[in-house]
Amino acid sequence: RWSRDPDESEAAVPLIEAGIKGTFTAAKAQGRPVYLVAHSWGTILAHTALHRLSVSSPEVRIHKLITLGSPLVPGRWWLELFLKLEINAGQLQQFVAKPANTATWVNLWAGNDFFSNEIKAADMNLLEDDWTLKLEQQVKQAAENDHSLRGDARRDLFFLKSLKTWHFAYFYDFQIY
Repeated sequence: RWSRDPDESEAAVPLIEAGIKGTFTAAKAQGRPVYLVAHSWGTILAHTALHRLSVSSPEVRIHKLITLGSPLVPGRWWLELFLKLEINAGQLQQFVAKPANTATWVNLWAGNDFFSNEIKAADMNLLEDDWTLKLEQQVKQAAENDHSLRGDARRDLFFLKSLKTWHFAYFYDFQIY
């Protein structure tokens, strides 16, 4: 369960900490690494939980943190304002830094996803929609060359620029018509 409500976020972090700690204990007993995958607001909660665990339980180690569509580093002014208010109210980690208990941090983001951005603190940033510029030109050219494709082209262009499409594209395939 997650929410952008500061009270619920503050209550969720200890639950996430306990989940990470329990998973680490079970994985360690089996000699396996722990991969933590978080999306959207969950990246903020996970980031906070990992920083807290690095102090309270330094033995807990994460082999790989994978963030998808993370608003940790906002790319838009309105999102930055919203995050400052919510992070302060929810008493969440305010500064973006790689958690000391995390070996590798991979961030997947999309330029068309208004909620995500490159995170300099991550070890690797993978831009997931860099191919869309060329595709957008191809769709426009196809519609110009064949007028019967204009309806499908409009739909494709709408989905190429849709916030909802890109924020959930980390889980679902993008389809072209």
